[in-house]
Amino acid sequence: METPNTLNDGTLLYLYGLVPAAAELTGVAGVDDASNVFFVRHEEVACAVSFEPSREYQDSDVRNPTEQLEWVMPRAWRHHEVLSHLHTAGAVVPLKFGTVCSTEHDVRAMLSRLRASILDLLVRFGGKDEWTLTVSVDREALTSVLQSEDPRLTALCREAAALSGGRAY
Repeated sequence: METPNTLNDGTLLYLYGLVPAAAELTGVAGVDDASNVFFVRHEEVACAVSFEPSREYQDSDVRNPTEQLEWVMPRAWRHHEVLSHLHTAGAVVPLKFGTVCSTEHDVRAMLSRLRASILDLLVRFGGKDEWTLTVSVDREALTSVLQSEDPRLTALCREAAALSGGRAY
């Protein structure tokens, strides 16, 4: 879906990520769910964007921390959801949350200026997924194994057990 080259007063473009120009997307809501995501294209690259009220990004300094968190949290999740949706169709170079531009002309100028780098990144990220791994440890089991298998730790534990509490610490 393409849009006119000019924005209405009081709006800006919120940027999600960079994709190949052939990418397709329909019916995906932006960070402000009143606006759908669309592409601004330049040659072989495109940027996924949505129209957003500029006042939302100008008034952030006047919010208290609780209001700021309540404002950021749902938008950050929607930003992530848009990137996840884009990723299901292929490579995407994500842009950080809150990246905005004034006009489509500005977005195209960025795409033109960074075209070669964007294409390199799209090739590099093609076919790759990002995973998060959380590791936890069973402290008691690890301590038991280390104390029984490492003679130095076994000796230190015996020494510490013989000392008073403060000194052992």
